[in-house]
Amino acid sequence: MRIKCFFFLILLLIEMGCVSAGILAVQPPAQLDGQQILKNVRETYKDVESVKANFSQELFISLTDEIQKSEGNLSLQSPDKFCLIYEEPEKQTIVSNGEKVWFYDIEMEQVIIREAIVVDPALNPLTILTQIEEKYEAQSKGEAKVDDKECFQLLLVAADSVSAPAVKEMTIWVDETNWFIRQFQIYNENGDYTVYTLRRIELNPDLEEEKFKFEIPKNVEIIDET
Repeated sequence: MRIKCFFFLILLLIEMGCVSAGILAVQPPAQLDGQQILKNVRETYKDVESVKANFSQELFISLTDEIQKSEGNLSLQSPDKFCLIYEEPEKQTIVSNGEKVWFYDIEMEQVIIREAIVVDPALNPLTILTQIEEKYEAQSKGEAKVDDKECFQLLLVAADSVSAPAVKEMTIWVDETNWFIRQFQIYNENGDYTVYTLRRIELNPDLEEEKFKFEIPKNVEIIDET
């Protein structure tokens, strides 16, 4: 579950992470419906090249009524490079150079190597987000605060015309002042869902290529699935 949700997070941020505010001439909030808000989000977030941020993740498991919490930081370079470090509760590092992905579990002293496309090809951002207005219907759920920031709350449901969507339903919280996505929630078929909250976002930072190269530590188990 963590790998799939994590990978969707990466792809979503690469495509929609954040860019500079104030570039759109938009209607006042009171005049906007769900589809108009979604259009503004898509237009605002189309030019991102790189992102750094801290994140928190909460996985709600319906069967056991359990909540699993984790947090860490991420670095993204469009179109397909990323480095994500889980700090709590378990230290894990996940790195991709666009061709391969390394999953390093520090406590287990284990590294899993996979082809990037094998991680979850159905979650390619080009299939989800470049045509998000056509593929998802947005329903306004009013307003709510995320970290004391006023946000629009939108429920996105895959349109009936979309066959086998990678994500059938999700909720996003959009900052009313700059159209940033502050939080999003992904649902699965079991009734479980994962909530991501983004903080301390840096827009288009200069990221060194070394960030997206992984050197396998000594004396670890290596599982090469490439």
